[in-house]
Amino acid sequence: MKTKRKTCLVAIVSMAAFMAFVAAYELHARSRALMNVNRHSEVVANSLWNYNRQSISEYLDLACRAGGYEYLRITDNTGGKFMEATAGRDGWLEDSLIRLRLIPRIPLFSVVMFEGKAIGRIEVLWKSRTLYVEVLVLAAILALLVIFFMYQRIARSRNILEEKVAERTSELTEANASLIREMADRAAADQERKKLEAQLRQAQKMEAIGTLA
Repeated sequence: MKTKRKTCLVAIVSMAAFMAFVAAYELHARSRALMNVNRHSEVVANSLWNYNRQSISEYLDLACRAGGYEYLRITDNTGGKFMEATAGRDGWLEDSLIRLRLIPRIPLFSVVMFEGKAIGRIEVLWKSRTLYVEVLVLAAILALLVIFFMYQRIARSRNILEEKVAERTSELTEANASLIREMADRAAADQERKKLEAQLRQAQKMEAIGTLA
């Protein structure tokens, strides 16, 4: 019973630790994604100020793919679109996960500043792929739990076997002691019988001598 409680406690603590990890990792991933958007806004600031699209076209395509964005859009102060980059189609698996909202699509933005002035805005639709890492971590935790449960089961079986061996050893020890006592009693009874027989023979001799006399 104690082993079952211990196993349940370990499972509960493991799941609680996993949920805490998920919350912390989601927060970390979102903070990092926002930091990347802020970095992009610094890179494109000069091009937006000079309205030079060619200098950042390749950079935006690369940033869109590397950042996991569905799109990356830059607008000026008037709201007019300056540049936009879009990612290619995802695979069927990722499309399915997005539809199931297991991969959320999160809008992020940052103000583009140039020489202390706000000159526009950069917007992205970020696909949070934290699910993959979380699944790997969950698989690792489940594997460790299975190993722990198997160890507990083996340890419990070993303890039961040791108890049975100890019980059987105790029974054999008691039986051996009983046998020794029985053998000692038989030896004592045999010794007593021999003594009585000797006394009987002596008495018969004395009786025979008395008759002859």
